[in-house]
This record gives sequence, structure tokens and C-alpha cells, in this order.
Amino acid sequence: MSKNRIADQVADLLEQRLASGYWPIGSRLTAERQLAEELQVSRSSLREALQQLISKGLLASRVGGGTYVVSTKPIGFVDPMLSLFKENPEYRFDVLEIRHALEGNAAWYAALRATEEDKAHIQTCFERMIQLHGKGNPLEEAQADAAFHLAIAEASHNLVLLHVMRSLFDLLQNSISHSLDKLYTLPVMI
Repeated sequence: MSKNRIADQVADLLEQRLASGYWPIGSRLTAERQLAEELQVSRSSLREALQQLISKGLLASRVGGGTYVVSTKPIGFVDPMLSLFKENPEYRFDVLEIRHALEGNAAWYAALRATEEDKAHIQTCFERMIQLHGKGNPLEEAQADAAFHLAIAEASHNLVLLHVMRSLFDLLQNSISHSLDKLYTLPVMI
């Protein structure tokens, strides 16, 4: 197997760890020598993988100070959509359509691949969401709702799907909040 391919595999693995919260934002990664041993790869392959993640805006390297997590999602994906949404609130319907497509697939793959730990996390997020429902704080409820949907995406164990969902988190939260706000202003129908 070529060194480039190994570096790509290591970059993918590290990106999965970042997306799962293995290393929180601001934390320092394990020392290079120790991480290379843990992953059973050469230090040069590890360095190449780290460089890939630095170029994606996920990591930052400090000379003599190690490598630090600066983001859990690649830069530049959601900003244009968030701006578009703010300029025209009617795009919330487009957001709901894409959520429907993505979340349906996330749930399908989560049903196939979720570990017991994933299931417990989803259950915890669901209970938190139910606990906050109707308590008069739509923003906090929206955050809990988004966390629940992200837990399902995490349980899908599809890195691309997870990154798309994480990248859309702000947009998703905005959409949920807006939908809940509208829901609470509609007259009650009996």
C-alpha cells in the first residue's frame, strides 16, 4: 500500500475522531510519536495526514507546541447557506426538504449500524428534547432537537453524512427554532 494511501486513511480516521468529539476544540492532540505508535503508522504518514487536516481548517500546528483542534468540521461549507437563509426566510422550506432527505438516510443507517453506546446517547438526547418541549424556551428546545438529530447522524457512522449534518447544525438549529416559533403562534385547532 502506498504511503499516500496510508496517510489518507490516517487522515480519515483522525477526522472521524474529531467529528465524534474524541478531542474537543482547543485540545492538544496526543504527541506525534505516541499517536503514530497507537495508529501503527510511520511518523511521516502521520505528519502527512495531520497536514491534510490542517489544510481543511480542522487542526493548527504550533512550532514546538504540538497540534491543536480548532474545528470539528471543515471550513467554509455552511456560511453561504446561512447568509442566504438570513436574506430570505422563505428558504426555511428548502432547509426542511433537505433535512427530510438527510435525516431519513441518517436514521436508516443508524438503525443498521448504531452501537449500544450510540443508542444510549440517542435516548439521552431524546429525553432531553422531550423534557424541554413546551417549557416556553423555543431556542433551548431547538438546540435539544438539533442535538437529537445529530446523535442519530453520529450513529449512522457515515463520516460524510455526519460532516454535512454538523456543517448544517447552525442552519438546522435556525430552521428548528423558526419552525417552533411559528408553531407556537398558530391558532389551536381542535
